[in-house]
Amino acid sequence: MTETDKKDPLDEGMTRRGFLCGAAAAAASVSVLGSIALGQQQPQQEARAIDDPNITHGKVEFKSGDHIVDGYLARPVKKGRYPAVVVLPGNWITEPYIPETVAMLAQGGFVGMVVNTFYLFPKRATFEESRQIPWEETQKILREQITDELIFQDTQAGVQFLKEQPFVKKGKQGVMGFCFGGRNALLFASRSRDIGAVAPFYGPVIPIPGVTREERPKQPLDADIVKQIRVPVQGHYGTKDRAVSLEPVKQFEQALRAQGTSVEIHTYEAEHGFFAYNRPTYRPDDARLARTRMLAFFKKHLK
Repeated sequence: MTETDKKDPLDEGMTRRGFLCGAAAAAASVSVLGSIALGQQQPQQEARAIDDPNITHGKVEFKSGDHIVDGYLARPVKKGRYPAVVVLPGNWITEPYIPETVAMLAQGGFVGMVVNTFYLFPKRATFEESRQIPWEETQKILREQITDELIFQDTQAGVQFLKEQPFVKKGKQGVMGFCFGGRNALLFASRSRDIGAVAPFYGPVIPIPGVTREERPKQPLDADIVKQIRVPVQGHYGTKDRAVSLEPVKQFEQALRAQGTSVEIHTYEAEHGFFAYNRPTYRPDDARLARTRMLAFFKKHLK
């Protein structure tokens, strides 16, 4: 294991010791990526949504039980009420593509807000600084403190916070997420009556290697969870993803169809993290197509 491998545990599947989704991709990804750093910026030839003068964005905070949860919110500058979409991350929300995602939602006519479900991790000002925190430290917190119940509580608190904003349209909200956040988005959609549509990006539907049922008792493919997912689902997965197997995703799709739940699963000839512009696995064409599909999906189901 190289020193770079030890310091980059948060590539959601693209380094040797990936965050939650990464264990399944470990050995194969190292030989491909070598010592490429997770946060290495790609040449920025594209205009970024975060720089659009027609949207406004910034940090927010809201209460969840005894905790103060932070997040990042973006919305159109033009006055009005807009449907809301909650974003659930796969790691720290300071990773560049996360605020970019909520900005994309704002460009599409939504209020987008990421809920920092990892706020119990040590606080760091930037994503680069966060990556220097020892892997063992974050994993201990993840196992012992960031339970599924806490994630659901915090996400529901985020939904409630959005309900109370004068620029948010009344009605159902959407939820989307990346990797572990995609898995959480599906589970949350099975429980919250406030959700009208869910869009996971490479979210696992079964336990990944290294994660036990004791740690994460429920998974989206579980029969009792599938039965509770009645809102439309749009999934985005890479055929070259070594962290999230497509076979269980196909089973999940079939189970939803069998019970009459609206579902569409899109696949891309891409690796894990293809939507994240700051990663070496970023695929601009696939990301743009996924973005177009995702925005159209939420427009259709959040009225």
